[in-house]
Amino acid sequence: MTNRKLHVALAALLLLVSLSGCFGVKRSFKSMRNNILHSIDADFKKDIEFRISPLMFDVASTIVNKSDADQEAKDMISKMSNIQIGIYKVRYMERNNLLDDMFLKISRKMESAEWYNIVRSRENNEYTGIFLRNNNNLQMRKMFVIHLDNKELVMIELTGELDDVLTLAMKQHNGKMFSTSNFKNKY
Repeated sequence: MTNRKLHVALAALLLLVSLSGCFGVKRSFKSMRNNILHSIDADFKKDIEFRISPLMFDVASTIVNKSDADQEAKDMISKMSNIQIGIYKVRYMERNNLLDDMFLKISRKMESAEWYNIVRSRENNEYTGIFLRNNNNLQMRKMFVIHLDNKELVMIELTGELDDVLTLAMKQHNGKMFSTSNFKNKY
């Protein structure tokens, strides 16, 4: 390949990536983030937010399909269409603000937005919640994962054919995909 063709190909790839929207999160994610951050008594600083768009999943799927990755990994990637990730550092948190209470407020905010909690896990001072949203055909199309500890809040939204992704993940882990700890009675 000549240098000119290589430069054109790289410029086209850069343009394609920059137009794919893979750098910023969608308005719906920002809205959910703002609702969650405003519902808890702490001050957070955005560390990073990004989105992996359907175009980037197509590219990743093509690369993985040509690799020697196992078939389950190839199948999972082919079923995903979008991931949005936000990581927020805790700047300030009142000492009397219990993480239990903060996570309860987050869970209530998610449930009021019609996200259904399927997993709540607490280990030491780390909390993780997994929420699902179905489409009109009762297929799992969106998953929202929230992790909170004393140092940061992480939010991840996955979109795709999640019924298939969860089935593949459970098959890989012999049906034991999640480990949950007991929460206080209010959970």
